[in-house]
Amino acid sequence: MKFSLRRVLLVAAALFAAHTSAHQTLTIPEVPAGTPRTVTPDDFAKLRTAERFSLSPDGKRFALLVRQGDATANEYRRAWYVGSVQGGALTQVGDGGETRLSRAGLTGRSTGTFERPDARWSPDGRWLAYTRLQDGEIQLWRGAVDARFEQQVTHNAADVREFEWSEDGRSLYFTVGATRAEEQAITQARERAGYRYDQDLHSIADLMLPRLRHAPPNSATTLWTVTFDGHDEQLASDADRAAFEQARGRADPTGGVPVGAIKAGTTVMQTERTDGARAWLVRSDEHSRSLRVHASLPNKTSEDIQCAASECSGYIERIWWVGNRVLFWRREGIRWGTQGIYTWDPTRGAVRTVLRAPDDVYTQCELGAHKRLVCMRETPTLPSHLAAIDVASGRIAVVADINPEFRNIRLGKVERVEWDTPSFPWSEPGQPLHGFYESRASGYIFYPPGFDANEKYPVYINPYASNGFMNITNQETPSHALAARGMVVLGASFPLQLPLNPRQEALRLANSAELDFPHTSMCAESTLRALDSVIARGIVDERRIGIGGVSQGAITSMFIAHRHDRVAAIAISGGIWSQLDYYVATSALPKLAGGIAWWTKPEGEGMNMWRGIDAADNVAKITAPILMNAPAAEMLNLVRLVKHLNEAGKPYDAYVFRDETHTKWQPAHLHAIVQRNLDWFDFWLRDREDPDPAKVEQYERWRKLKDQQQLSRANRSSQETALR
Repeated sequence: MKFSLRRVLLVAAALFAAHTSAHQTLTIPEVPAGTPRTVTPDDFAKLRTAERFSLSPDGKRFALLVRQGDATANEYRRAWYVGSVQGGALTQVGDGGETRLSRAGLTGRSTGTFERPDARWSPDGRWLAYTRLQDGEIQLWRGAVDARFEQQVTHNAADVREFEWSEDGRSLYFTVGATRAEEQAITQARERAGYRYDQDLHSIADLMLPRLRHAPPNSATTLWTVTFDGHDEQLASDADRAAFEQARGRADPTGGVPVGAIKAGTTVMQTERTDGARAWLVRSDEHSRSLRVHASLPNKTSEDIQCAASECSGYIERIWWVGNRVLFWRREGIRWGTQGIYTWDPTRGAVRTVLRAPDDVYTQCELGAHKRLVCMRETPTLPSHLAAIDVASGRIAVVADINPEFRNIRLGKVERVEWDTPSFPWSEPGQPLHGFYESRASGYIFYPPGFDANEKYPVYINPYASNGFMNITNQETPSHALAARGMVVLGASFPLQLPLNPRQEALRLANSAELDFPHTSMCAESTLRALDSVIARGIVDERRIGIGGVSQGAITSMFIAHRHDRVAAIAISGGIWSQLDYYVATSALPKLAGGIAWWTKPEGEGMNMWRGIDAADNVAKITAPILMNAPAAEMLNLVRLVKHLNEAGKPYDAYVFRDETHTKWQPAHLHAIVQRNLDWFDFWLRDREDPDPAKVEQYERWRKLKDQQQLSRANRSSQETALR
């Protein structure tokens, strides 16, 4: 039977439509202007995130990978979109595939980050090739940029890792490691034989995390080739390997080397102009992030021109040539949170500021056509999007609005605040940790919509990092959602540790009992300084202050709770310092984490050390009710605290989540936690209860906790009176 080309294409299109209707359901709707409404927890559950993008060969278009959670299905959706760097409509060209947690550390455990698919444009700009995880396999796919066609290109027994187009666009080079069958066999054998406690695990809690994935000890990769239409998949030749290395160098001018791995004096991130002019960065000090811009001009290849301006040295992310100037992107200011874009003319030595943005977060920037620097960006009031910066004027334009629903959502005002970090005996000149922390810290105040400066509001403190619209340190307590409930929210970033690679002794001292836990003390006291600066404005009801956090944010919240009687409610995401850490850690952990050298055995003098930081040994000093939403792996750190709170009659509510990581990743879990945290702080700080019938039992339990708290306070008052 003969088939016409038209019929073949129609059949292929039908198969593509059938496949995408089942799997590719992420959409970015058109949202007409409407009456502004209040933000809800569902808005955060459905928030779309720009994961990465790739520019077309001519720099006029981009391919953008977008991810969105679905709390009902408890899964993520991904899709590739193509758009113009000038702005305009987006076209969906491919399915982004399933999500999988990235493998991290020697044990294969993850902290909650995702593997991110990559994409490459064909040399002619007509096709987009990308990796896609589907049915447990990572293969190469291609999609037509006009959205007419999508096809799986590779069918390899191993997962695709890196890939590049051939120079003529007729084939693709790709690398693979061990086959999936080999990896599965190793994992299965390890599971059946048992993990060697002191070699394969950092902690017994590793086995409570999502399933570990093991690669064979030999991590070497193999290079393959395949035609762009999915034929002749075969091992690469020597010529193919040389072409692949050239293509990889063009695609990643940074060399893929992290700053921390660059030795002092090393040249990195070289970029070359068409006439032979070169620009590069040189690292000055192994214990800082400082890089300096250098250049050489045509016919003067041996001449090294060093930019002497202060702007040309520091935490520089990328450099490009724009005409006769070197364009560079620099992080600066407090916590390197300000985005600085500059140009330098090597001939004249002049440096020009294109843009300084203290409130923006950029996670990737590439130079596109029309002298536009394209960046993934978010701000305290704008969720994740793609923006273009005009290099000539510094003007910023949103070129891919992937959360258009927020155009009709009313958010409160956001104000940047800064303060001096506190001084301690150990931070004075001549002391062991002098200059270890920044002298200034920053954060943001999120005001309720309709804020009235004559009222006094409850305050919620989110300690850790306040950058951007939503990050992993505030995803369980979104600032704008709390502000919409009628609270003033303080996002207080911790002071930055200044050395890039702190020496082991400095790390030990920063967490030592002998200096009264400098790191946690600095985080706590700096957070309270930020709070006091807000209280000084006369807008705070000091009886209604809540706090909560993840990781060091949870540790700091509990440290404040037992050292200062200033908070009325607490919500923590998981584990805190506990003397049980000493016992659950294997012998493998100290070899990788020198900063835990202060973990002494909790006996004798060692017990006195733990009593200074373990909240379980300080429950008598804690008056605030505590909500815990912990991953199962971190509940080990909390069992002593829960038991001691229970025995002391202190109010708490604790929840445990299976298959979760340090920073939670499952959409259903995050949605439940956000809703519970909002209800918790509404209940304790605003005396409000959600009338939802499904929450009746929750509030019955919490009202009993409130009675329990009042009884505990009465007993404590009676004891203090008797001692006078």
